[in-house]
This record gives sequence, C-alpha cells and structure tokens, in this order.
Amino acid sequence: MEGYQKFDSLPSPSMYPQVGDTVKLGFLLILFLIISLFLLYVVYIALGLLLSLQPPFYPSEAEKKGAKPAEYGFVFGIANLSLFMFRYAYVRYTGTKTFC
Repeated sequence: MEGYQKFDSLPSPSMYPQVGDTVKLGFLLILFLIISLFLLYVVYIALGLLLSLQPPFYPSEAEKKGAKPAEYGFVFGIANLSLFMFRYAYVRYTGTKTFC
C-alpha cells in the first residue's frame, strides 16, 4: 500500500500526555493569572499616584509655559476619563466591587 507509513514498533509512551502534565498546566495557568493580576494592581496604583501628583504642580508649570487654564484643564479631564474607563476592566478582571 503506497502512501502509508509503516511502523516497526509502537510509539513511545513519552509521546502521549502524562498525568503530571495536567498538573503543570494548571499550575502555570494559576501562576499566569497571579502575575497578571499583580501587574494590573501595579498599573492601577501607578495611575493613582500619577493622578494625585498632577494637581499641585501641573497648573503652575503649564502657566509658566504659556498655557491657558482651559488647555491644562483638558488634560485633567482626559486623565479622569481614562481612570473612569479603566475602572470597568479593573473591576472585571480583579473581581473587586469597590474602587478606591
């Protein structure tokens, strides 16, 4: 029969998934989720720090460079809008109900 491969022996057992592979995969999935949530928390904390440092310094520095209050007010609005939009992803993926 042409087109068929002839096997002299059966494939080795190492070619098939073993019981320990499932445990390793579950562990890697949990590890990936923990690392992802940790990075999400770090990004959220960094965003909070950046938004809290902006009000004391940004207006005076912007006015020194000739910006009008309407122009740097737009920056404050966009920063808060991004925080508002990021909130839904944060709550969805971390499972928290509060957003402080």
